[in-house]
Amino acid sequence: MIDITASDLLAAVRDALDVPPPGGADGHLPYLELVRERGAAARRALGCAADSGDLLGALDMVDGALSRLPVAYTTGAQPERARSIRRVV
Repeated sequence: MIDITASDLLAAVRDALDVPPPGGADGHLPYLELVRERGAAARRALGCAADSGDLLGALDMVDGALSRLPVAYTTGAQPERARSIRRVV
């Protein structure tokens, strides 16, 4: 059975790797950069945990990376622009 610290670390890594897909083509490059950076942060934290056994330190590494790497692209459909209707009298 996994203890709570290991469970927290695994949940943090899962959250780091769970990146919402971009809503359009203009968000594709920022999405790929964010996935790469979050993946690297997760690998560093897991490496730290494996090498030192410090699960809390690894958890802090993942949490810190997530706070520094916010979602920076549009994740949903673009809202339609309102069309103006002129009334001709």
